[in-house]
Amino acid sequence: MKIPHVLSTLLLAIGILTAPSLTYAEKPAAKATPRPHHFFKITDVSATSITISDDKTTKTFKIDKDTEITYKGETVTADKLSVGMKATVSPGISDDVASRISASDAPKEKDADKDK
Repeated sequence: MKIPHVLSTLLLAIGILTAPSLTYAEKPAAKATPRPHHFFKITDVSATSITISDDKTTKTFKIDKDTEITYKGETVTADKLSVGMKATVSPGISDDVASRISASDAPKEKDADKDK
């Protein structure tokens, strides 16, 4: 009988073709661990620049017309920022120009003690 032989050959061919994909199936990619958000304290701010610092670093960025500034999630201008607020700054194409500034209130005394 030729039909069983053809059928068995077809099943064998399917098995051979699919076996490597079952054996070498890709493992799911490991999820990247997000870096903890590090806030800096605003130590100086004007309409054209912002200086932020922590215990180890001080950095000044220029603020230009393309800089996106948010305070508690709301879009604001640089005059709404003040010394002592917490902030994160994302550099733009140039490392000395801020692309995005995100600020929030200064830490309360209890929070400030935890940072030390």
